[in-house]
Amino acid sequence: MHLMNKNELIGGIKNKLNSILKKERNELVKMVIRQIIKDIDHNIELDQDWRQFELHFDQVYGDFMNRIKMEFPGLTPQERK
Repeated sequence: MHLMNKNELIGGIKNKLNSILKKERNELVKMVIRQIIKDIDHNIELDQDWRQFELHFDQVYGDFMNRIKMEFPGLTPQERK
């Protein structure tokens, strides 16, 4: 759920950046905005890769991630990874 909310927020920021990009005339600013959009796309891809890995891992190891979350609720997402 957290990843979905984060990706929605990031997607909204990406849309705003694309709108700015269309109106911007300065090529240096355009280049920087394009790089930011590329970074956003890469981040979203990593999240999708993690969800896919977690899904397959849970299938093999019987809901392992949920058991870890229940046993150790204080772990951060990075610690769970």
